[in-house]
Amino acid sequence: MLAAPDLDAQVAGQRIIGDFLAWSADRFTVYTSPADRAIGWSDKLFDSPQGRIGNLRPENVTPQMKAAMDGGNANLSVINFMSATDKSDSDADSFGHSYFRNAPTVSSDLIMMLRDDLDPGPPGRPLENLGSKFWRVPPYYPTFDEGNE
Repeated sequence: MLAAPDLDAQVAGQRIIGDFLAWSADRFTVYTSPADRAIGWSDKLFDSPQGRIGNLRPENVTPQMKAAMDGGNANLSVINFMSATDKSDSDADSFGHSYFRNAPTVSSDLIMMLRDDLDPGPPGRPLENLGSKFWRVPPYYPTFDEGNE
């Protein structure tokens, strides 16, 4: 599990493939947030050609990254944390980098993943699928009520 990872996406992809992490782990989960300004600054400072893992979104995935994500035995998922009800939690620090520690929705998802060994998606972890391996933490998570969106 990676939380708010400030890692170059290209280097991380090479390490994940080179060290066979996608084949040796049962689950590989990455928590990201578009409100994480610390990772945004890091991306600018280090000029990462494919961006940072902590800012990874479906539209940023190259064909090579998609092949690496789809390959292997690990249940890989990228969980995007951002909902209107939790914005204040992600803004608990001036850089938005403490969302993992401050947001009860992220803590709840982590507990359901580790304690209950649940994959993303309803009914166990009612995350919204954004396509491929990407998921979004919906408002009012972990209780999913479509009428509250």
